[in-house]
Amino acid sequence: MSEIPVTQPALQSTQQSTQQSTQQPSQQSTQQPSRPELVAALERAVGAERCLSRIEDLLVYECDGLTLHSAKPVAVVLPHTRDEVCQVVAACRAHSTPFVPRGAGTGLSGGALANE
Repeated sequence: MSEIPVTQPALQSTQQSTQQSTQQPSQQSTQQPSRPELVAALERAVGAERCLSRIEDLLVYECDGLTLHSAKPVAVVLPHTRDEVCQVVAACRAHSTPFVPRGAGTGLSGGALANE
């Protein structure tokens, strides 16, 4: 089944974003701000076992086959039914949070990443 990475809305100014992208990877922040209310809503939609939100669980979802670009999601949900997908989309919308449907993540274009 498909994964749905849920991203954090962009809160940085363009200047901050440009400055961060020129830093070395070790200088960039590795922690995404937590969205506990959103994660709780996603867990209600698909169950806690199919809602990944721990940093170590999200590492594999930072990029697709193109590892040059990455974006850490707030959470990844693994819905099994159409109803669960609808609930995930509704939760993201209620929290003004974009999402990216993702298949196997083997693409080489960065298409499985949410830029903002």
